[in-house]
Amino acid sequence: MRRIAGISVASSLVSGAALVLVFAGLGSVAGVTAAAQRTPRIDYDRQVKPVFEKNCLECHSQDKRKGGLSLATYDDILDGGKDGPVVRPGHPATSMLLARVSGDRDGDRMPKEKDPLRAADVALLQRWIGEGARLTPRSPAAPQPWEAPLTLATPAIPAIKWPAWRRPLDRLVATYLSNQGVAQPTLIGDAAFARRAYLDIQTSVAVWSRRSWPTTRNTASTGSRSGMTCCAMKTVRRTSRSRTDARALRAG
Repeated sequence: MRRIAGISVASSLVSGAALVLVFAGLGSVAGVTAAAQRTPRIDYDRQVKPVFEKNCLECHSQDKRKGGLSLATYDDILDGGKDGPVVRPGHPATSMLLARVSGDRDGDRMPKEKDPLRAADVALLQRWIGEGARLTPRSPAAPQPWEAPLTLATPAIPAIKWPAWRRPLDRLVATYLSNQGVAQPTLIGDAAFARRAYLDIQTSVAVWSRRSWPTTRNTASTGSRSGMTCCAMKTVRRTSRSRTDARALRAG
């Protein structure tokens, strides 16, 4: 019985020590969490914007958008440049902006031909992006940039809708037309096809000719004015002949 009692007492001591360690661990985790919550988020206007104004606006302002990129305003930063988004909120490791200022992208550090950003400024930008690239400490995280998917995918070839349309492309077109309520088109003869093509081309030329007439409103020289008038009259005659030919074809 004494041995059993001793074992019971020892077990109680071990359990109590374990509980003390557990509570101590929970207290340390709570302390770390509270400390993290006490650390304020980065403020864009007060901390991030001055970094861009000091180092980047000579080449990336709203007036001079090198590479199509402006870093002058918060919205401009989220818009990115011609190479795509430069900030991916919550993902500093894949943000082009951070790669550029740290020299991790193709070894080309920004700003060019100037002193690089201080390590503290790079760390500030990294933390800001990691926190979601917020406008203010209390703002929600910035939305993720939308990018068109560039991966090519082979579409599923639909079943044959019309017996004569058997090739993959024909089947895709036939399915679309059928779903739109369009009846199966019938083939036409060569003469009818040539007539339609001719009329389409002539109509396009006539429209182009009317749009390209030179103006005489701001012409200083009388000779230039007469030359333009002559050119315009030739265009009118050419267009008139096209319309006459078109009427003749329609009549035929």
